[in-house]
Amino acid sequence: MEKKGSIHIRVDTTAKEEAVKVLKRIGISITEAIEMYLRQVTIEKAIPFQLSLNEKKERNYRLSVRKSATINVFISEKIKTEAEEVLECLGLSTATAIEIYLRQIVFTQNIPFLISLHKGNTR
Repeated sequence: MEKKGSIHIRVDTTAKEEAVKVLKRIGISITEAIEMYLRQVTIEKAIPFQLSLNEKKERNYRLSVRKSATINVFISEKIKTEAEEVLECLGLSTATAIEIYLRQIVFTQNIPFLISLHKGNTR
């Protein structure tokens, strides 16, 4: 049985709530989505989607009151460790990377990257 690690992060409440709605329509949990995201970070050794800035949205976001929510997920200890190593090289905390990921789910109304199996990876 694969060991499970946990990540406790605080993210923007609206991003979390809206992402959960989208993920529910897709048929996966937030934990499953975050684990897929961390697997993709590990496979690609990078954030698995293009980041861009919408200046108008960013300006409105900075003016709005930030509320945060907590997400507790249990994921593979190996994936957590490997993803954190990649994110550290990118200068990102796990919390920041996951908040970016949730915002991309809301923005694209989908998982923002192609989900595929890595050759030689049975799970």
